[in-house]
Amino acid sequence: MKRNQLIIFFALTFAMAWPLQAAFLARGGGPTRQAILLVVLLLVSWTPAAASLIVLALTRDREEWRAVRRRMATGRVGERWSLYALVLPPFIWLVAIAAARPFGVHLVFQPAFLAILPGILLSNFGEEIGWRGFALPAVLRRMDALYAGAVLGLIWGTWHLGPPTAWPSLGAGLIATQVGTLTALSVILTWIFVNSGGSLVVTTLAHAAFDASAFAFPAAAASEKIRAVLTLLLWVVVAILIVRYGVRLSRVPAADRAL
Repeated sequence: MKRNQLIIFFALTFAMAWPLQAAFLARGGGPTRQAILLVVLLLVSWTPAAASLIVLALTRDREEWRAVRRRMATGRVGERWSLYALVLPPFIWLVAIAAARPFGVHLVFQPAFLAILPGILLSNFGEEIGWRGFALPAVLRRMDALYAGAVLGLIWGTWHLGPPTAWPSLGAGLIATQVGTLTALSVILTWIFVNSGGSLVVTTLAHAAFDASAFAFPAAAASEKIRAVLTLLLWVVVAILIVRYGVRLSRVPAADRAL
């Protein structure tokens, strides 16, 4: 079973998340819809963590369980990587928004998003426990960090789309930018993860900084131009990382990294 634990993890993550998303999509409108949405999104975001815990329980892999706990507790990684995590994602968002202004896209900052920052951090931590805390190290044993981040990003992006029955309503453009954005973001999060000693704390901060930027400018998610520019900019950052660090996304040999 240990040899197939990644497949089991992915199957469980999709099997638990997609029905929840489908159940929400099947509901009509109403004043309680937003509250239900928040609860559903929180439950969905923790399905990767739940799936990883189930797999670890089934395989009785105590060594990997200790490794996951260590990744969850690793927070002191130096100011450099904490700064990258907090500054780089909002910077990319701001550049994308600025680049869209000549096309008539004008977005207003919404400070009310600060009220939901704890919820963003909580939901992102649930995702990171599963995707980067459990799945990524297993994929990294099979391939270099660039490819591991890209492969995991494709799966992560597909998971975020929800059940296939909902895809026709999303449209090809949204599907492409969604998967493209999350695949590039996954590579960037992998870069932060491998260079921070496998810290889920720092990786979660980067993930939350990216999502919080979207909530700070809620109209950005509805703009096709901004989504396209954002996807392009993220891949430009990935290209810069490749040029600087190579496919390992780090100058530290894999054998010397404590993940």
